[in-house]
Amino acid sequence: MKHRTSREIRGDFALISVETIPAATALGKFERLWDEANAAASQLALVEDIADYITLLKDMDVWFQQVKTSRL
Repeated sequence: MKHRTSREIRGDFALISVETIPAATALGKFERLWDEANAAASQLALVEDIADYITLLKDMDVWFQQVKTSRL
């Protein structure tokens, strides 16, 4: 299965990071992006490109922790 690039996923993540939408909606979008990035990273476990996905997942986790404490 072909996955979107980490750059493509990051673009969608950047949008939810700045959108002023209800927390539940943002977290739903976040969960789908997280699952997509995680699935792609899992398939690339032995390839150099995994670093981009790991960086993306770390950045997404930081955002999630901030949203979890500030919006909920």
